[in-house]
This record gives sequence, C-alpha cells and structure tokens, in this order.
Amino acid sequence: MKYGNFKKALFSTLVTILVVLLFLTGTFLLVMSRDGTGEDKSQTEDMAGQEEVPLEQSAGQNSEQFLQSFAEVLYTYDTRERRFYEGTEAFMTPQAYAELVPFSVGESTESGEKIPAVISSLREAKCYYCCFSETEAEVIMESCFTLNGSGNGQIMQYIKLNIEKQSNEWKITGINVLDTLEQ
Repeated sequence: MKYGNFKKALFSTLVTILVVLLFLTGTFLLVMSRDGTGEDKSQTEDMAGQEEVPLEQSAGQNSEQFLQSFAEVLYTYDTRERRFYEGTEAFMTPQAYAELVPFSVGESTESGEKIPAVISSLREAKCYYCCFSETEAEVIMESCFTLNGSGNGQIMQYIKLNIEKQSNEWKITGINVLDTLEQ
C-alpha cells in the first residue's frame, strides 16, 4: 500500500470512529434528557453563582448531579485554604484518587520559594456520557474555569472520567486529563 493511500485510509477510519462516537453520545443524551415525566432536562448546568462548595456527595444523587458536585470541588478553590484535589477523594475510588494526585506536593518549590496562592473559580461544566450499563459510564467533562494567574482569559479543560455506581453511590474509578486550553 502506498503511503498516500495509507494516510487516506487512516483518516477515513478516524472520521468514521468520530461519527460513531458522536452518534452514541447524541443517542445517550436524548435518552437521558427525559426524567420520566416527559419534560426535557438540561444536560448542563451553569455552576456560577453557587456559594458553597460541596465537599462530599449527597446520597441519592443522579450521575449528572454527582459530576457537577465533583467539578465544583475540583475547580473552585483557594490554595491558601486547600489544594485543588482536597475533597475529591469523597467522589473517587482510592485508585482514581491516586491518578489525580500521583505524588506528594510540598509547601515550597525545590529552590525553597513558597508556592504562590492560586484562586480558581468554576464557570461551567458540561458532561458528555457514553453509558455501558445503568451503573457504569464513561464521561467527557468539559470544564470552563478561571485562575487568578491566567490573565483575563478562561481555561477550558477536558477530562475523561470512568464512573460506576457502587453501593447506591456514584464513584469515579478512572480519570485522565485529555487537554487544557487557555482562551
């Protein structure tokens, strides 16, 4: 096979996979947009304007409420009060938490300089689901947040989450940052 034909075949395969993933996501969102009463639910909620950060999940939350609470904890913080990952362990299995915080973080850099304070504020979080069963799903979370050191722009971060319902509570079993973009 010539190199040019290989590139075309690879490109068409990737486009096909993308179309299938978009179709599955759209189908899932259509199914999940109904709450049993026939009324449409919003697939996203704007997180701006919430004052309290929930440091643990509430019993009986659906997966969307669970992920919105997780996003609020992960992206709304002041490092003078807590690190970005503190509080997320309530939403995650120990293995997933280790993926988020793979090493210990000290109060200063190697050169002895104090780490500057960072204030983050979640503006919006959107979730796109791919359900494997009623108790297991893969989620792409698109989060828009601001940091005090990022100029006047916003930061968009895409993370892939694996979630499972364990003992009637949702838990994140895997987490991977896919991309972070400063706007």
